[in-house]
Amino acid sequence: MNALRPDIQHSAEKAVRGLSQTERLALGTEILTRITDLQQFMSMRLAAWMISERADLLTDVALHQTPGAEPRAVLQFEATTHELDKLKERPRAGRLRAAYKILREAEHQFSESVWGDLLGGICLMIIASGAVVVAGVLQ
Repeated sequence: MNALRPDIQHSAEKAVRGLSQTERLALGTEILTRITDLQQFMSMRLAAWMISERADLLTDVALHQTPGAEPRAVLQFEATTHELDKLKERPRAGRLRAAYKILREAEHQFSESVWGDLLGGICLMIIASGAVVVAGVLQ
């Protein structure tokens, strides 16, 4: 999907001028649901992926409540083969993704702390003592 042509971008800006955020979302959704050409499925998948990325960004900003944080603009780009492969994946549930992200951040903080090192040391001691017991039994 190439960057928007200036005339299309200008028409879009005129169309949304004076609309609320909710009305803009409804307009965009209505336009996208009017796509019926079966040959456009990859373009539709790319648009869905870009919208999902934007929604994730807005969710992150809202959850972290960063004062004065302004979400960056979603840039138009051409899809590469890698990105098209990612688009073929099944869509993920938003709540599960948010929960996974929170758990991943918590695990990262734990593993980077002293407690993570302590747990790793305890696990190594258990493995070493298990190896000694196994070696004694096998003799």
